[in-house]
Amino acid sequence: MAKKCSSNPPSLNSKFILRNLWIVSACLSISPSWAHSVADHSDLFPTQAHWVLVDAKLLQQLKLEAAATEPNSRVSIARLNGADRARIAEAAHERGACGGHEQIQDLAPSTSTRDAVKWAKEHAFPQLAAGHRRSLEVTLQSSPSTQATPNTPSLPLNVGIPRAPGAADARIESLTRQVSETNIEDHIRFLSGFANRQHKNAATEQVVIQFRDRLTAQLKAISNGVNPWSFDLIRHQSTPMSTLRLKFEGQTPGQDVVVLGGHFDSINQSWMGGQKAPGADDNASGSANLAEIARLIAQAPRLQRDVEIYWYAGEEGGLLGSAEIAKAAQSAKKSVRGVLQLDMTLQPGSGRFKIGSMTDFTDANLREDLKRINTLYVGAEIIDDQCGYGCSDHASWHRHGFPAIMPTEAKKRDMNKNIHTERDVLSASSDLTHSAMFAKLGLAFALDLSGLASPSSIAQP
Repeated sequence: MAKKCSSNPPSLNSKFILRNLWIVSACLSISPSWAHSVADHSDLFPTQAHWVLVDAKLLQQLKLEAAATEPNSRVSIARLNGADRARIAEAAHERGACGGHEQIQDLAPSTSTRDAVKWAKEHAFPQLAAGHRRSLEVTLQSSPSTQATPNTPSLPLNVGIPRAPGAADARIESLTRQVSETNIEDHIRFLSGFANRQHKNAATEQVVIQFRDRLTAQLKAISNGVNPWSFDLIRHQSTPMSTLRLKFEGQTPGQDVVVLGGHFDSINQSWMGGQKAPGADDNASGSANLAEIARLIAQAPRLQRDVEIYWYAGEEGGLLGSAEIAKAAQSAKKSVRGVLQLDMTLQPGSGRFKIGSMTDFTDANLREDLKRINTLYVGAEIIDDQCGYGCSDHASWHRHGFPAIMPTEAKKRDMNKNIHTERDVLSASSDLTHSAMFAKLGLAFALDLSGLASPSSIAQP
């Protein structure tokens, strides 16, 4: 039990001073929200000010100045230094979300306010406005009413379109039943066993490589050889950490690719700071789900379309890895059928088998399709919620014109309060059965949107 906070006047006695320092520490330990608000973690972000896209509510809350704001999506462009970006990240965390901002890699830190606002109005704001409409409307993207205008980026067709529930595919049902909680736990323990996976830590690159080698060995041991697969490390300009990508090649390579992802990095934003950031829930859980999904896709019947799985670098630093990847996909006019983000799946804060589905900065059509897939293969309860801009890597894909969704462990207000601290570990409150539900949902999403080529028998593991 913490001692009562003393109101006695200070003493020059050194022993008394030390005792009172201990009491102050104890008082802070029982006031986590206040302690969190005074933490200085500017070292987690570049000291030099960068241009960012940021949730306007967070700027207003912290009394930081926006250079301009897109009125519909309520996303602002602002030039923030490392200390202010840390404050933004902490304020987002207090709301139950990560990050709250995206570092703009198209703009140099020295870009003038006038040029930055011009870029935002010509590029980011039209994308965000178009994305805002996609968040709200469940309509065919190829209909005449949604054709691109001079101020609206062109959108890929035939993606994120909801379909009738139909009948379940017995092959997908069989594979979802093979999701292993033991495998998921093993991956979470492996990743959270490292002191941290901070994207600026040079040692984190070796963790990425070890994880790749671990998955490579597992896939080689169980792959049925039907769906060719390959790993590659994607290097970034904005972070020394690499994104890991696993690609399963379908019968029609490059056409309507299905994307799944989750961020690999972890962060410690607690008041006392420190280097320990095990990140068991945020986001070893989503990373482990993706690994289990990969294991079962490697044993699936022939895919019709490519499936790409990403373990992103630098999400906690401002969507660094996913922003580069989504921008490259847009520049290459990549055809993407749908993007699913798994970020935190281990704590059933809103109730077991209840999923929070973020309705802002996601695609309404694809959210409806996820409900259909859930009805056919999983049977969870999906609860609509909102996350704010930049709360995970789906926002990068959404801003660049791709249909993306983010199902997560609970409603935002009910999420794990231990994330971004050294207490984010596997514990009695961790629920592996709840987490496994997301692996089933992600697997069914990947196989359903990719399509299975023929009703051939499923190779057993």
